[in-house]
Amino acid sequence: ENLREEMQSSAQDPSVDGVAQNATDVLGAVAELEIHNIKQTLENIERSTFEEVATTLFRADHVFTFGLGVSAQLAELASYLFTEHGLRSNSFGTHFTSPREQLVTLRATDVLVVFSLPPYSRQTLEVLEEAVERGMKTIAITDRPSAPAAITAGQSLVVSSHGMTFTNATASTNVLLNALVVEIASRHRGDSVDALSRINRILSNQSYLVDE
Repeated sequence: ENLREEMQSSAQDPSVDGVAQNATDVLGAVAELEIHNIKQTLENIERSTFEEVATTLFRADHVFTFGLGVSAQLAELASYLFTEHGLRSNSFGTHFTSPREQLVTLRATDVLVVFSLPPYSRQTLEVLEEAVERGMKTIAITDRPSAPAAITAGQSLVVSSHGMTFTNATASTNVLLNALVVEIASRHRGDSVDALSRINRILSNQSYLVDE
């Protein structure tokens, strides 16, 4: 109990104080906070903006994603989901001396999606700034409208990422990414179904899947 109180008082934003007070254990408290994050994200995002971002992603020749820390995992997930639903997508690696090196091959018809959660990475912002300077379409997924990435990017989506400890919670971003690919799939059903069919055929032919 003392640990939970210390975690909440030292790591949470004042706006979420009391969200998990009714929970009787850590699992329940974390779940309640994530539910709060998801609900807050739904309130933050204008549906017209969400639809515009989905359109930008679908029209891109290639979608590149980037982030550092926990945002690197979100960038990998985004690229995976986009590919599974018929979009050409790759995530930038983190093994270059400067992540900006990877921008060399990008074209004006490509889209860069960056994940920028506090504390904000200078390298992520530098990648985003250079992409903007080169005239690329850019999308930022970040935690507030006044975040540096949101100000710099051409489009942005704001997620709530309050966590019980000193890292960002990711459930709301996962929901957002799933919603984006569902939106794209529902509008462009033929492309998505074709991609999923090809992927399933590859996995089945190579015996990568286990029969239930």
